[in-house]
Amino acid sequence: MSTHEVLTKIELAWNAWIQVIADVDPDVGSTEEITGGYSLKDLFAHIAMWDREAVKEARARVSGAEGRAIDFNALNAQGFAANADSKFETLHAEMMDAHQTMVEELSHCGSLEESWVENDTWMHYADHTNEVREWQQRSRESESNA
Repeated sequence: MSTHEVLTKIELAWNAWIQVIADVDPDVGSTEEITGGYSLKDLFAHIAMWDREAVKEARARVSGAEGRAIDFNALNAQGFAANADSKFETLHAEMMDAHQTMVEELSHCGSLEESWVENDTWMHYADHTNEVREWQQRSRESESNA
């Protein structure tokens, strides 16, 4: 798969993510749990962190290094803790910036392999897109039952 094809897969999943979060009220997105005790605001920080990790992984692989060993749970916990007091709008902007930076960086990697970034990008976005859709469905059902 070419770098262009990898970036296309990333952008297709990213666009689905952006679409599903587009109309979420910041107050609701800051307080309501979406998954695992985390709000949408928390997921913004989480996705930004993993976009930055995708760049680190790609750079390491392009330079000939083995895949990096990462304690995902520890990194996730650190990321959520570091951003607990941040505002919805701030984390949304940081997520958008991190994504744009990642796309630019990956486009310069030359020979980018999908296995280097798929778990941190399109597969990751798809997981959280589905979680937000499920949360939205639960919210709609809760409202209709009230």
